[in-house]
Amino acid sequence: SVDSGHDREITFPMGNETATLTGVNYFLGFTLPNIYFHHTTAFNILRHNGVSVSKMDDFIGGL
Repeated sequence: SVDSGHDREITFPMGNETATLTGVNYFLGFTLPNIYFHHTTAFNILRHNGVSVSKMDDFIGGL
């Protein structure tokens, strides 16, 4: 299950070194920020190219 990876150590390359994080720290400190970055970048590219998108199409959605 997903919960089983919470405390598992994940080692990955970071430049010339390696970093080791727990599963939860890897998700919160590495994966999630990258997801937000790529999501925001795609949103901005769409807006730059004239696609009519708003906050409702982005992070907020239908509340």
